[in-house]
Amino acid sequence: VTGLRLAVLAMRGQEIPGGKLLELKGTTRYVMDYLIGEVLDRQPPGIRHCLLRTSILNRFSAPLCHVFCGPDSASGEGGMDGQSFITFARERNLFMVPLDTENRWHRYHQLFQTFLQSHLKKRCSPEEIAALHFRAGEWFELQGLITESIKHVLAAGDAMCAADIIERHRDNAFTADRWHVVQRWLAMLPVHIKRERPKLLLTEAWIGNLQHQLDRVPMLLDQAEPLLRGQTETPTVSGEFAFFRGYIAYFEGQTEQSLHYLEDSVSQLSHTKSPFLGDAELMLGLARCMGGRKEAAVRGLEAWIGEVDPSEGYRLSRLIAGLAFIHQLWGDLLPARV
Repeated sequence: VTGLRLAVLAMRGQEIPGGKLLELKGTTRYVMDYLIGEVLDRQPPGIRHCLLRTSILNRFSAPLCHVFCGPDSASGEGGMDGQSFITFARERNLFMVPLDTENRWHRYHQLFQTFLQSHLKKRCSPEEIAALHFRAGEWFELQGLITESIKHVLAAGDAMCAADIIERHRDNAFTADRWHVVQRWLAMLPVHIKRERPKLLLTEAWIGNLQHQLDRVPMLLDQAEPLLRGQTETPTVSGEFAFFRGYIAYFEGQTEQSLHYLEDSVSQLSHTKSPFLGDAELMLGLARCMGGRKEAAVRGLEAWIGEVDPSEGYRLSRLIAGLAFIHQLWGDLLPARV
């Protein structure tokens, strides 16, 4: 079907329709490349400009195409509005596949996209193609489409920039309880990049904890600790590190050490928008309870519940759960039920 449509498009405007096609010899791959080349060569320069540059995208919309179809200072091509490009390509049947019923997102037929990418490599340097991927990465990040942003930045060859993107957006993902998405982000990075950044190591620790694999955490803390020494890290990073030290000490029955680290963690995280503040406050309450300071634990949790913003559901859920658990531990079932 694809070959027939290519043949029809390639024959348009020929004095003898199909004349050149009858002379073609060679493999199917050769014939298809020829047909696509014929289709591409027959497009206006502005359309070719857009087709080649948007070929790096696995899906695209009119606003995104507009980013790629602007004037090119080097070639003087381009300058087409994104919606005009999509409308033209759809009307000419240029192998554009709609991905939703509203026709907001599209993709190219895989064979057509592969050819366009091959042609793009012949016309543009690796640096120019990398710049296109950076442009796509920036656009996707601004739209909150972080996975695609990371993929394009990595395609541009900048793993450090991809790590920056993950660090900027991982808190929002954790707040939405989408830690599994963060896990996929981390899996996209080279191992050595993750081992050089304490925030990413702590991110792995949070994922391990959420998967009930606490045995993974000490090794990650040991890797992060030397990176934290002598560095000016944000309160979030050092507060998270203190949390895990106190968390592990709690389960090892080291009450005073657990209290020390968890109080430090709450102190550092309390003036941030960290999604992990609720976890630190919950564990501090449990550590106080373990040390025989049940009333102090209850007062602390109740005070935090009273001051928390109702929109902070992630934090509020942990504070309420901690308070209920403490009442249950002490046999106060009525307060626990309330």
